[in-house]
Amino acid sequence: MVVHAVVLEPFHPLMAAIVERGVLAGHRFHVPEALNEKADQRFEASKKACPEGFQPWSSIPDDAVWLLVEKDMAAHESGTTVRFHLDSPPKRSVGPGWDIAVHDLLPPPRDGTTWRMFEDWAKGETAASKGGYWCSLHDVASAICRVLPFLRATEGAFNISGRRYWTGEETRLEFMPLVERTKAGKTGAFGLNHLTASHTIPIGAVEVHHEAATPARPELGAFHRFLEQHTGEGWRPIMPLRQSLMLLLAALEHEG
Repeated sequence: MVVHAVVLEPFHPLMAAIVERGVLAGHRFHVPEALNEKADQRFEASKKACPEGFQPWSSIPDDAVWLLVEKDMAAHESGTTVRFHLDSPPKRSVGPGWDIAVHDLLPPPRDGTTWRMFEDWAKGETAASKGGYWCSLHDVASAICRVLPFLRATEGAFNISGRRYWTGEETRLEFMPLVERTKAGKTGAFGLNHLTASHTIPIGAVEVHHEAATPARPELGAFHRFLEQHTGEGWRPIMPLRQSLMLLLAALEHEG
């Protein structure tokens, strides 16, 4: 089912990932006319693969889904509103439509404390360790694209996060070897020590309804059941933490 979606901030990392996956799934995206030139550059590959995936602002249909993030929580006249909240999820619904709270996203928002923590670690500076139920931006975007057709004519609220809690120390132990390998690759001082693991962190699957003594996990049941009901498969993040951290490190390098 084709969905027309309005994206006011197409260059926000999560929105960009949704657009790139959504056009391949057959959805159509509308971005403000003032951003067309920049969007042509940012989504050049997507436009070549699916030119019909990008539609004019002037042809937004009444049943379009508006994808809003952070500062774009503005009202509009028609269609379904989906509001994404990152790092500071609302305690209650903001208004008609959907409120989707995305917790512990990787890469994290660039203006948040989590981004600064990883940035400090990458620079070799001391930073307070923060753990999280880390989830990949790409897993979240893929799930949203799958569920887009079923958000219309309904409303509610979802939480999205990873299933397993990683402590701050476990996160740092996963992240720092990637930083050291990146530095070694730049200088050419690459050794066997960069290929060996200096620690072992037990990893296992965690159920959606799992309860543990770690910090309370966001309630994932509603999102899992909605996906399962409409697509046949629930919330099943597949990207390993290390791969998410590699993408985060690449984003940090790009910013630097």
